[in-house]
Amino acid sequence: MEIKLDRDDFINQYPPFNLINSKAVNGIFKKEGMHVYVHLPFCKNKCGYCYFKSFDEFTDETVKAYLAALKREVSIYSQMAEVQSKKVRSLYFGGGTPTLLSCAQLEDLTHHIKGSFDFNDDYEFCVESNPDKETATKEKFDLLKALNVRRISFGVQNFNEAVLRLNGRYNNLDEFYRIYGMAKDSGIEVRNIDIMSGMIGETSGNWRAVIDKLIELAPENIAFYKIELYYNTKLFEKTRKNIHDTPLMSNREEIELIKYAYDRLQDEGRYTVTSCFNLAKSRRQEHLHRKGIWEGDDMIGFGLSSHSCFNRHLYQNAWNMKDYLQAVSSQRLPIKRAYFISMRDEIASAMVYGVKSLEMSRQGFIDRFGFDMTVLYGDTIGLLEEKGFLQLTRDSLKVPREYYIFADDISRKFFLPEHETMMLAHLARA
Repeated sequence: MEIKLDRDDFINQYPPFNLINSKAVNGIFKKEGMHVYVHLPFCKNKCGYCYFKSFDEFTDETVKAYLAALKREVSIYSQMAEVQSKKVRSLYFGGGTPTLLSCAQLEDLTHHIKGSFDFNDDYEFCVESNPDKETATKEKFDLLKALNVRRISFGVQNFNEAVLRLNGRYNNLDEFYRIYGMAKDSGIEVRNIDIMSGMIGETSGNWRAVIDKLIELAPENIAFYKIELYYNTKLFEKTRKNIHDTPLMSNREEIELIKYAYDRLQDEGRYTVTSCFNLAKSRRQEHLHRKGIWEGDDMIGFGLSSHSCFNRHLYQNAWNMKDYLQAVSSQRLPIKRAYFISMRDEIASAMVYGVKSLEMSRQGFIDRFGFDMTVLYGDTIGLLEEKGFLQLTRDSLKVPREYYIFADDISRKFFLPEHETMMLAHLARA
């Protein structure tokens, strides 16, 4: 490289000033998107495998105090300039069991949130619902529809009550089928069913029946989660003490089941795989909340133990109810711990979530970071291409269909070196 040392030009602007143009004017004050998650940690019964912060023993007064604190937390955020510069693309009520709240409570909380932030006209509103007759009623579904809920998500997990009970879940399936029909009749556009693979007591015959039922019900979305027994769950303790005679199936056995599910749902059910664990009837019904976060949008999580990714920080709220209530009552954000997201983290995250999304645009990567992904990851992509795990084209990086279910394994190759080993927080399988 040759450099002329003649002091010929004084640089006072970079990028060069002559790049500015009239087309970019409209983007100067455009609000960036963000997503809102609200944690409602109350359940009728806590499932044996559940590792989220939730309670199945509480009083009406506890719920009222918590909802009042949630509204105060929302109000604190709504006054921040950093939040006022955003526009909400999705609102997600999770838990716990959000539909355990009364109609009046759901309506009050929703109106408070919608009155506190600027929302896109086409925002997605999703609410999780436990399929039992006490918390999922026609009146409640009609209200959710009136509140502009677009997506309802049912944690069914299996269509065999004996298998559910072995895993500490007590759905009545006849109730679910009736409730599922009510959700459809209410006019809520997208119904999602969560299914767990590899549950204790699962068999290949029962699994085939589960997929039969999914094809028959034809929900707009399906999400598959591999059951993992985390150390803070009831089921972990029972399994560790050998209370169950049936052990967890091996990874290899679970792989065969999930491959069967994905093949049948794509070929027979006419589903499109939209991420490594989501299938949808059409791309239009893809889960915007998940998609937006994976694409790098900011997200604020409200409530006990909630996680957020906002303003280049990953952070978590207090997970002790007393600490959470005290912080918010003192007009303080209840944030307990945080991590600054470096540019290295952000770029690696884009690759990880891009692989988990099964396809990522090369131009989209350039628009976001200013260079092609092959500049940093050319060697890694090349090695994964040789093994058939990825396909690099002029326009995109894709995971081939036969490796959809292994996207988590493939994406680990893009972890930063200091993140390559992660602490195992759940019971290992054979």
